[in-house]
Amino acid sequence: MIVYLYDGSFEGLLCSFYRALKTEDDPEEIVSREKGLRPLASEVREIDTDRDRAGEVHSGIKDEISSGAARNVKYCYLSEKSGIEIRLLEYLRLGFHSGSSLDDKLDQDPVFEIHQLARKVGRERHRMLGLVRFREMERGGYYAPIEPDYNIVGLLAPHFSSRMRDQNWILHDRERDLAVVYNREEWVLTKLDGDELPQYSTEEGLYQHLWRRYFDSASVPGRENEELQRQYMPRRYWDNLVEVD
Repeated sequence: MIVYLYDGSFEGLLCSFYRALKTEDDPEEIVSREKGLRPLASEVREIDTDRDRAGEVHSGIKDEISSGAARNVKYCYLSEKSGIEIRLLEYLRLGFHSGSSLDDKLDQDPVFEIHQLARKVGRERHRMLGLVRFREMERGGYYAPIEPDYNIVGLLAPHFSSRMRDQNWILHDRERDLAVVYNREEWVLTKLDGDELPQYSTEEGLYQHLWRRYFDSASVPGRENEELQRQYMPRRYWDNLVEVD
């Protein structure tokens, strides 16, 4: 049983795909070092992360299959689903054989599974764009906590770096201790634990009060639709929504 062990990064995963596709290896598992190995793993092969090689693989997926397939690979990686690495390898093996017709083969395993999972990640990214609430920080700039199901904080960064390009801000995934930090020029993805959380400004309480008043005044008594509200604002996100604190 061959097991690939990689560093957990997207680039490391792409390098795992490169080795599997370019050699006669037939790994049964591809796992990150953080998750560790099962006791029965018999032949472990360490995968070195090479960013240039990872870039070649990513470009090859876009050029020889499609940009949609490249997006599916990235989104499924960000799902953090157990065992998704080997499923993605199967998807790419089929893709490099089928070319641009890969994503029309929904009747073939694992294309349908990859599509479904990538769609869930994309749906949460789209939903979260309307559920992020930035707070003013004591020393300037803005901070927004989120707790998404999937590891999408990096997917949100381009949107907010465009919409809030003249502000300093932090978008923080509290579940994973990951944050996007933007300095009016560029954004970076970095670790951020609870001990480093910024303090809110003295005006922030007033802003939140005004926002709640607006939220309450916008509702029409007698026409509340809690089921529809939960559809667009699922309860699992409410801890970080100012209007429902």
